Amino acid sequence: MRARLLSLSLLTAFVVTTLGAPRAFADDKPAPTTTEDFLRIVDPKKAHGIPSFAEVKARATAGDAASMALLGDYYAHPKSRSHDVATALRWYEDAAEAGDDYALLVLARRHLAGDGVRRDLQRALGLLAAASALGSAEAAFELGRLHEEGAGVPTDRESARTWYGIAVNRGSPDAMARLAEMLAEGRGGPQDRVRALALHTRAAEAGHGESVRALGLAYLTGVGAKQDLTAALRWLEPAAKLGFADAQFELGLLALDGRAGAKDPARAATLFKQAAAQGLAAAQYNLGVAYSLGQGVAKDPKQALTWFTKAAAQGHTLATLETAFLLLDGAGVPQDLPRAHALLKTAGAEGEPLALRTLGDLHFEGRGTPQSGARAMEYYVAAGRAGDVESCAQVAHLLYTGEGGVARSERVAFDWFRHAAFKGHPVAQRRLAVLYRAGRVIP
Repeated sequence: MRARLLSLSLLTAFVVTTLGAPRAFADDKPAPTTTEDFLRIVDPKKAHGIPSFAEVKARATAGDAASMALLGDYYAHPKSRSHDVATALRWYEDAAEAGDDYALLVLARRHLAGDGVRRDLQRALGLLAAASALGSAEAAFELGRLHEEGAGVPTDRESARTWYGIAVNRGSPDAMARLAEMLAEGRGGPQDRVRALALHTRAAEAGHGESVRALGLAYLTGVGAKQDLTAALRWLEPAAKLGFADAQFELGLLALDGRAGAKDPARAATLFKQAAAQGLAAAQYNLGVAYSLGQGVAKDPKQALTWFTKAAAQGHTLATLETAFLLLDGAGVPQDLPRAHALLKTAGAEGEPLALRTLGDLHFEGRGTPQSGARAMEYYVAAGRAGDVESCAQVAHLLYTGEGGVARSERVAFDWFRHAAFKGHPVAQRRLAVLYRAGRVIP
C-alpha cells in the first residue's frame, strides 16, 4: 500500500483514543415525540427490536452505540417533529466515540459537505479511516472516491484502487462499479477488462444502475465483452427503465432498424423522446428525423425543427444541417434564409460536405446572398476536398464551361472530372469518356 494511503495504525489509534463513555448534555431535553413519529422516521430494525422512543433513548443513554446513532438519525431527519441538527450531531458524536462505524460515516460525510458543521476535510478523512478500520464498506468506498478524485488528498488512483478493493471485499456494489471502470480504462494500474466485466456483473446483479448500463453497452458494442445482442438487451432494458439516456437511445436504434426483432418505429420514437428529454443530442436529432419523416410519429415539421434546433445547440452537425434545410425550404415552418445560411456555415466549418455544397449552390444561384460564381467555386472545392463527389463533378463542369463567370481551365477541369469519375459519378464518367473520344484529354 502506498504511503499516501492512510495507515491502519493511524486508524487504530484514532479509534482507541476516541472511545469513551457517552457525554451527558445539559441541554438535551426530552423529545416531545410519540412512538409513532419515531417509527415513521427511522427504521425500527435499527433499534434492535425496541419499538418505543423512550426505550431507545434509555439504551442510548446507557451507552448502546447503535441506539445513539439511531437517535442521531431521528433528530437529523427534516420531517421529524423534533428535528434538531445540534442534538443529532451530539448523538452521532457519542455513537462515534462508542465505536459505531455508521455514525463515523455520517459525521465524515457532514464534514466533507459542511452540512451542519464546519467543512473539515482532514477530520472527514480521519472519521472515514476509523469507520473503515471497523469494517465499513461505505467508508472504504468513500476513501477510494476521495483518492480517485483528489478531494482532500492528492489524486492517487493506485490508492483509490486499493480502497475500492477493500470495499469490494466487503460487498459494496458502488465500489464494484467504480473499480470496474478503473480496470476497464486502465486508470491507476493495468487494464483488466475481464475482471472489470466480472465486477460490473456482480454490481449489476446487486441492482447497481451504472453497472447495469455498462453491461448493456459492453455487450452491445463488443467493447469490454464479447458482442452478444441477447445479453445486451438483458441489461439495456432495465437500464432504460432506470432512466439512462444512452440505454434508451441504443434501444431506440435497435427498434428502428429491427436488429432485435421486428422493426418498431413507434417504440423507437418513444425511446428517442425519453432520451431527448434528458438532453442527449443524438436522441434529439433522431427524434427530429422521426418527426420530419413521420417515422413512428405523425409527421410534424415544427416538432422536427424544435428537436433539430436543440441538438444543433449542442454542436450536433447533422442536426445543424437539417435545421438549415428546414429553414431554407420553409415547408411547414417559416422560411428564414439568413439563419439557414448561418447554420450552413457553422456545419461547413465542421467539414460537413453537404453543408459546403449547399452553400456553393446558394451562392451560384444567388439565393439569399449575392450571386457569385467565384464564391460558389470556393465552397464546391472545399466540399469536393471533404469527399463530396457531386461537388467534384460541379467544380469540373464549371471549370470546363466557364458558367457563372468562372475562369475556364480544361486542364484543371479534367483533373476534377477524373477524380469524380473514379469515385463513381456517372455524369463525370460519361463526360470523361467524351473527352477521351474527342482526343481532348490532357495527359
